[in-house]
Amino acid sequence: MFGNAFLDTMNEARARSELSKLKMTGGDIDGFIAKFERLARDANYTLDEPTVLDKFIKGLPTKLAEGCLNQDNPETWQEWADSARKCQGVYLRWRQILGQTTQPGQGQNQGQKSQKGDNFN
Repeated sequence: MFGNAFLDTMNEARARSELSKLKMTGGDIDGFIAKFERLARDANYTLDEPTVLDKFIKGLPTKLAEGCLNQDNPETWQEWADSARKCQGVYLRWRQILGQTTQPGQGQNQGQKSQKGDNFN
């Protein structure tokens, strides 16, 4: 009985630590959201808690989080997840339209290459 409680506490603490450090990398918004949800569940967090939403927002690339706020002004977990997927999709579409060589807003003539992969950085 004590062993199971101890393991549960250790798993919860590990999940909380990982969640605080989790960052979206490589443009994989779906993978980031799935891992965030799993870690939040393992940490016994509720996804709509303000502190949990704050961790999610801080795990997004800054420009992606800004895009979500500017486009959708999300407030709940589901709104944030949906907005992040949508904004990341728009960004990837921009890269496709511009020949994957410029970031949105830079224009094709400048020819500046993205340095951080397929995400808002």
